[in-house]
Amino acid sequence: MSIGDAIRELRRSRMLTASELAKRSRISRGHLHHVENKSFMPSLRTLEKISAGLDVGVQRLLTLNSSEVVLEDSFIQEIRPFSALLESSSA
Repeated sequence: MSIGDAIRELRRSRMLTASELAKRSRISRGHLHHVENKSFMPSLRTLEKISAGLDVGVQRLLTLNSSEVVLEDSFIQEIRPFSALLESSSA
């Protein structure tokens, strides 16, 4: 998964529009568009801004894989404490 893909997937998992993430990250919407579409590789400073806007660390952003994006989803985070109960009641 490329950095652009990871950013897009995390943004979507947090139900943010590109404009909302750009605003939170304090970068232009156009700049975010170019990063997500892999037009160019973002600088470390831009990655720091985007990771702050997504509320994740830069290292997390750089090492994220596609299966982990699902676990970042806000709905999944909310129901995670109940998953153990569901598993034990079905046994």
